[in-house]
Amino acid sequence: MPDPLFKRNLDSPAIAAARLRDDEVNQGPTMWGRRLARLVGRRYGVKMSRNRAINEGTLDRTPVIIKCAKSYQAPIQVSATSLERVSEIWGVFLSEVDDGEIWRAPAAEFKKLAYFYAPREGVPYYSIRYTRFKRIATHAGTVPAKDVLRVEIP
Repeated sequence: MPDPLFKRNLDSPAIAAARLRDDEVNQGPTMWGRRLARLVGRRYGVKMSRNRAINEGTLDRTPVIIKCAKSYQAPIQVSATSLERVSEIWGVFLSEVDDGEIWRAPAAEFKKLAYFYAPREGVPYYSIRYTRFKRIATHAGTVPAKDVLRVEIP
């Protein structure tokens, strides 16, 4: 006879969330990153793609991608296919007080220094943390906390 407590645990919200596909679970942080990237792009003159599913745009005919991290410890990740399309990677890293630091690096240097991941399922990607990224990047500016906090997390 099945244990009734076991059945109840299977119906918990945590278990239900774990059963969702990764793209459904990560939708909120993904949308936050896209919105912040578009805000940064507008502020710095990047003409962002009309396709809102990507963080890519052009600055003076140079294709760029803008990736955002919620802290200095969180990595920014760029898919291998996106990395082939762009010439420059912009990383936005939030500080403890919600200001954002913006750093720019050439895509070729990013590819050399970032860690490469090829999951069994999904798209291969490159990942890098703030401390490694700033070795190859130049500081491009900041985003004030008031602007960062305006970007709502869905």
